[in-house]
Amino acid sequence: MIMEGDYGGSIYLTCPVSLVSCDEDTLAKLLSDLDDAYWRDTEGASLCFEPRPVGSRVAGGTGGGVVLPGLWVHPDLEKLDLRDETEEVLAGTRARIDRKGRNCFD
Repeated sequence: MIMEGDYGGSIYLTCPVSLVSCDEDTLAKLLSDLDDAYWRDTEGASLCFEPRPVGSRVAGGTGGGVVLPGLWVHPDLEKLDLRDETEEVLAGTRARIDRKGRNCFD
């Protein structure tokens, strides 16, 4: 699974589908929250399901992404300390990330 913004220009995360336990609505909210933290253009945000081998790169204008056996989160979102909350949302143990005061452009 790949979450991206800016019409594919920014890769927010990659994660094997086998690690996703939340429902589709929660995934949509997570994508919206990550996009709001990083890009603020929800029309350009998308969720993709593509079979890719571990170690492969995902092209993107902000350094792209990489497919790992676990969750990969863009370094700019990592700097905002959103990784653990994102992982909890994907696991179905948290409803949303807490973005209060965490934004790449502030």
